[in-house]
Amino acid sequence: MPGSSATRRSGGGGRSTRGRRRPVAWIALGAVLVVLLVIVGAAIWKEGGPGGGSKSPAVRTQPPSGAGGGAPVSEAMLRELTTIPASTFDAAGGGQLPSPQLAPAGTRVPDAPGAGGKPTLLYVGAEFCPFCASERWPLVIALSRFGTWQGLELSRSSSQDVFPDTPTFTFLHASYSSPYLAVRAIEMAGRVPGPDGRYPPLQSPTPEEADLVRRLDPDGSIPFLIVGRTYWVGSPLSPEVLKGKTWEGFAREVAQGKTPAARATLAVANQMTAAICRVTGGQPTEVCNSPAVQGVRLP
Repeated sequence: MPGSSATRRSGGGGRSTRGRRRPVAWIALGAVLVVLLVIVGAAIWKEGGPGGGSKSPAVRTQPPSGAGGGAPVSEAMLRELTTIPASTFDAAGGGQLPSPQLAPAGTRVPDAPGAGGKPTLLYVGAEFCPFCASERWPLVIALSRFGTWQGLELSRSSSQDVFPDTPTFTFLHASYSSPYLAVRAIEMAGRVPGPDGRYPPLQSPTPEEADLVRRLDPDGSIPFLIVGRTYWVGSPLSPEVLKGKTWEGFAREVAQGKTPAARATLAVANQMTAAICRVTGGQPTEVCNSPAVQGVRLP
């Protein structure tokens, strides 16, 4: 796990390997159309050079030059993403999504600070990563069914890599509160490389978190997401669905749930929701017992 510049990779919809920021070699893995527009398992892109090691817990800091944190997400946009009707989720269903993986028995996600005995969801990504950018949309939506976001900011993926300038959010200064689970979101690097070609370091996992990710993702990839024993190496949603979109436009599109891109995003959110329901004991019941969530098949 790097605590320095670039990072790991993104899977399902693509992934990026950790290491020093070099010219990127992108390897197509092939595409699977999900609801016409979504390319699942679309690409793997790698960055050469040695990976860095994790040294310290993530801390909330002011973003250095190259960090993508920008304008706060407006109340109107957040409301659109966090008040999606159950019927809209149910209409999207579970889609034809790649299945997440199941960690070995006994795997335990380290507690987030202040977890208070609640299970922890761990996300590891970076602001430059376009696949992290696409995964944040359904993750924000799924987690809003269990709790409340604060401090989300608008961001984009790097302008110098595949799917440049993918509109997204950053978790750098965000916080999340829920009676059901805790969230530990780590943005390891910014979105604009410095003169040395490296993305600026932002946050680092703890040694215990880094050890968990190394065991489950030895190639070193972002985004990485785990809740309970269910984990994703890479994004199940391709950045392709966000091509040419604006934050406000896509938020409105997803909230209405009528386009293939919106339904695909909601299908991923339903899959994530089902994984979270595994660790919350099926709470809240109105979410976890909904037809779409009940219809998701997890390993």
